[in-house]
Amino acid sequence: MTTDHTHNSATATPPGAPDRPRTAGAFTPRITPAQCRALLAGARDPIGLLPKSVNLRTLASLADVGYVGLDQSRDVLRGQKATLDALDVWGGALTEDGWQRARAEGAGRFRIVVVGCGKAKQDRRVTAGAMYVGTFHGSCRETAKALLQNGGRQYILSAAHGLLDLSTEIDPYDITVGDPGSVSADFVQAQVRERGIESAEVTVLAGSKYVALARQSWPGLEAPLAGAGYRRRYEVVELAEAPAREYIQANHYLSGWPPTVHRFGLVDLEAAGGDDGQVVDGQLLVGVVVLGVPMSRRALTRVFPSLEPYTEALEMSRVCLSPSVASNGESFTVAAALRLAAGHGVRGVVTYADPVARLRTLPDGRTAGSPRGHLGVIYQALSATYTGRSTARTVIVLPDGQVLPARSIAKFVTGDRGADGFERRIVALGASQRPAGADRRAWLRTALEQIGARRQRHPGTYRYALPVGRTRAERSRAVLGMPALPYPKWVDARHPT
Repeated sequence: MTTDHTHNSATATPPGAPDRPRTAGAFTPRITPAQCRALLAGARDPIGLLPKSVNLRTLASLADVGYVGLDQSRDVLRGQKATLDALDVWGGALTEDGWQRARAEGAGRFRIVVVGCGKAKQDRRVTAGAMYVGTFHGSCRETAKALLQNGGRQYILSAAHGLLDLSTEIDPYDITVGDPGSVSADFVQAQVRERGIESAEVTVLAGSKYVALARQSWPGLEAPLAGAGYRRRYEVVELAEAPAREYIQANHYLSGWPPTVHRFGLVDLEAAGGDDGQVVDGQLLVGVVVLGVPMSRRALTRVFPSLEPYTEALEMSRVCLSPSVASNGESFTVAAALRLAAGHGVRGVVTYADPVARLRTLPDGRTAGSPRGHLGVIYQALSATYTGRSTARTVIVLPDGQVLPARSIAKFVTGDRGADGFERRIVALGASQRPAGADRRAWLRTALEQIGARRQRHPGTYRYALPVGRTRAERSRAVLGMPALPYPKWVDARHPT
């Protein structure tokens, strides 16, 4: 008889209940180098199975501290048929505690792939790994194995049961997500919390309903299959500076134009000929992504110390899409833009989300921005690494709600390029003309008082890091110089965590 390895730990758990991670401050058992190697080897298997080379004494000792569940068959755990003679006696698989200890020992960020259940099923009670027999589900399972070749864990998201280990036995059922009796987002969230996998790196291979259900637990999940329709309707292309700047200044909540290196546009291939909007090479432009140069070189080298700033490492300073673009379009557009940027040698991108509300009235009367601020959900959806807030600072807010960039102030004071445009903008808001030869810094101080500009304390923006590359080898160049932190979340309508 096969034992569900996720419930065979040293601490007794009610039958059918998910394992609970060790609580903060709980005793952490000491393990030998051989035991550590066994845990790391198990973490490289998609479902946590330890290799046959691990001896029985090591297996038993890891089982005693709750890191491994002993089982009589690797084949049964994998959902495969096996004759009695072919069974691997005393196989071992990592428990939830074992997964967490393996990660603590250097197994890397906890990786999970969730595969949606399928309509075609067995007609009898079997393990979840063997229940679904449809071609699409089978292809997703194979893809999951490939994604987890360097370690991680695979679950099935069932409309009837929620998250399922492959070894859990279930009966056939006939409901899908959204049907009466199907699991709720709250139910799945409780399962995720019980397993201690809220901060895992998650990829969901399923349709949009299942992705939406899973996204309630993991806002930053990747869903490569949910965006298939974008590739038929939209295309991301490289842009010259002029059309990119025109689009941003007409549509983004920040009116300024940053120094740019690469610019990418999202074009709608199915837009009707009479649709209003900016056209590039005969196609309607519906979005722009800008990669550029931050104010400080250190903004790049702190995050990616091994990359050359301004060439291999850049700041993603603008992302702006038309409201006409279908949901999740931002993630699709940014991912495609970064693939193009990789062809130019870009290997890492730093980007920021401003949690402070910013609104701007656009030239055509529309309002851009967010009255709530931004968490960086786009970047979380791309599995970007959150590295904390930027430095808290005091900003100057103009009467039109725009923040006066420190870069613009510095250029004006020194008389650099763009100083005349900056001065005209301040005068247009109601300031007196600057007398010829007058001290620029003194005039600006008086002008800001005249127009009613105010100083506001800013808590710092949320900083995210994204490796860039067309292959794993290229992406591996982006070695982070800062620790990864849990994603920020809204705890109420005003204050993010």
